[in-house]
Amino acid sequence: MLEPNLTFSPGPSKIHEETLEDIRELSRGMFLSTSHRSAAFTDMSRRAIEGMHDKLGIPSDYRIFYQASATGCMHTILGNVVKSRSQHFVNGAFSNRFYQFALDLAMDPLLVDIPWGEAIDWESIEVPEDVELVALTHNESSTSVMWPREALIKFREKHPRPLISIDATSTMGSLNFPWEAADLWFGSVQKCLGMPSGLGLLIVSPRAFEIGVQNLESLHRVPGWQRFDILEKHMGSKYQTLETPNLFGIALLAKAMERLDIEATEKRVLEQAKFLYESIKALSWESYVKDPLWRSCTLCNIELDNPEAWRLKALENGMVIGKGYGVLSDSCIRIANFPAITMADLERLFRAFGQ
Repeated sequence: MLEPNLTFSPGPSKIHEETLEDIRELSRGMFLSTSHRSAAFTDMSRRAIEGMHDKLGIPSDYRIFYQASATGCMHTILGNVVKSRSQHFVNGAFSNRFYQFALDLAMDPLLVDIPWGEAIDWESIEVPEDVELVALTHNESSTSVMWPREALIKFREKHPRPLISIDATSTMGSLNFPWEAADLWFGSVQKCLGMPSGLGLLIVSPRAFEIGVQNLESLHRVPGWQRFDILEKHMGSKYQTLETPNLFGIALLAKAMERLDIEATEKRVLEQAKFLYESIKALSWESYVKDPLWRSCTLCNIELDNPEAWRLKALENGMVIGKGYGVLSDSCIRIANFPAITMADLERLFRAFGQ
């Protein structure tokens, strides 16, 4: 059996070749031993934040805060902007995690329970007046259901009053987002940004920020260092954090942003997704998501017989693919199509499957 040298894991996943070189460069220098109050760190952090605004198209008045993980972002969001009630569109394991956090914080969250793998009939779902935050998951990693861009825009148009948060963990860095469609976006770097895990990113609109600041006197669920006003105090002009941050991740993010062309990346990801879905059809496999409009372009969830045998076949050829998540582990495999993965990588995988 070959030693694995290529991964299609749902995350952490393949690291960009350029990022591997960045890692070598950083490990040879002094930056990783630099104070997080130094001019060198401040400059690197500024490059990362300004790069995200520039290369990802994030509006200039949306704030970007570093977090430990996307999971951590869920807690930070709830603790800052929700006094009592959030509404959660739950269509998989990770959207359910956000809902469970709201329960853990003794809130009164409203569950919209959507069958796994199905398109979301969002037009028929009401948002009650007492809902402060609607939580959506752009690409549910456990099922590979992904909201179409136009549906996100129309959902915002239909529901202008509540704050909307979008978990973009499995798509951030691969697609050109309609940022104004939500007030809070969050994700992490180990999937579509092609970096090692350990850095979360929280993007906050002016309205969400103001609500968070207004809520300070009545909310006690969020640690002081994760309050929006404290995050802004350190990040706003100094590009620093109260705590010692992930210097390594921030430096890699800054360098990744210098190279990113989001339009070219999206074009390539969509072309590879087309190849991926055509390839599984040729093998008489089925996408777990039946509606093509709601299928993920970055993570393919595939129904097939004996998934473990196919995982082993990939491994025998030096490649790693993902298991189905949770209850789907005995019926599915998952194949990532994150930007670090190339067409040549996918062709190699399906050649092995065809042997």
